[in-house]
Amino acid sequence: MQILDYSFETSSGTIIGYNPLTKFLTNEQIAELDSIGYRGKTTSDQETTRTQYLNSLFPNKELFHIIQTKFDNGDFREKFILVRVIIPQKK
Repeated sequence: MQILDYSFETSSGTIIGYNPLTKFLTNEQIAELDSIGYRGKTTSDQETTRTQYLNSLFPNKELFHIIQTKFDNGDFREKFILVRVIIPQKK
């Protein structure tokens, strides 16, 4: 089992600055995360959370958990830590 963590920041729900999630997510998947962060819904209007969405991408292969470390204090910016667990697969 491999456990990795990534820090990212959002403004109005959209990931800003350096985005470490590009190491394992496509641009389309990141766009979905931005939509969920801003609206609480995917681009196809399904209500979900970022954690639920990420866990739906790689079932039985990876698990995700997101921890918010800075809350919006009127500047529309928030910070998060994403924990990614890669589950070893039997061959």
